[in-house]
Amino acid sequence: MRGIVRSPSQKKREVSHSTLVDYMVRAVVD
Repeated sequence: MRGIVRSPSQKKREVSHSTLVDYMVRAVVD
């Protein structure tokens, strides 16, 4: 059960991290 409850939070963190990295990469490319 803990794994299922923890999944959403982990996904949110992954999405936030991915977005931040994508933003940084775009800034560097620009």
